[in-house]
Amino acid sequence: MNVFSKSENKTRVAFYPRVSSTDSCRANPARPASHSKKRRQKRKALKNQYKQNNDRYIKNLSDTTLTDQDKTLLSKGLKFIPTPPKPNSHRSLIKDFNNFTRNMHLKFLFADCNSKPHPFHVKSNWQPPPQPSEALENYLERTKYEIATISFCDTQDNLSAKE
Repeated sequence: MNVFSKSENKTRVAFYPRVSSTDSCRANPARPASHSKKRRQKRKALKNQYKQNNDRYIKNLSDTTLTDQDKTLLSKGLKFIPTPPKPNSHRSLIKDFNNFTRNMHLKFLFADCNSKPHPFHVKSNWQPPPQPSEALENYLERTKYEIATISFCDTQDNLSAKE
């Protein structure tokens, strides 16, 4: 759909008004109520259409009835992955790291033992002393330092509270 014919295109130039950043700042922020009302109606219509599409593609084989939130979650598809929750604090990471350190020390200490533990073995809380292995101790110290310097960023949750 060409607005100008080929002959007029060379002589006539389309005029596009120039808008500067100061002009856009001065624009009237108050819009008429009819504009927001139309937008609201369009959103509501799209939402209803989205719900109807959810019902069309979801087949419930169980006895329980699905809520709208369940249907929207199922409609996101098989490849949808919810964002994992961020750790509460460094404390939980340090606690896990201390368990890891204990396990590494025990494996280093009892590496030569090939015996299987007794079936009624009671797990102890004994903390092994630092080992003479310099490589192991250096690795654990570097890892502990890296965990201490981790900064957590706020991630946006891709599920609503109801889903």
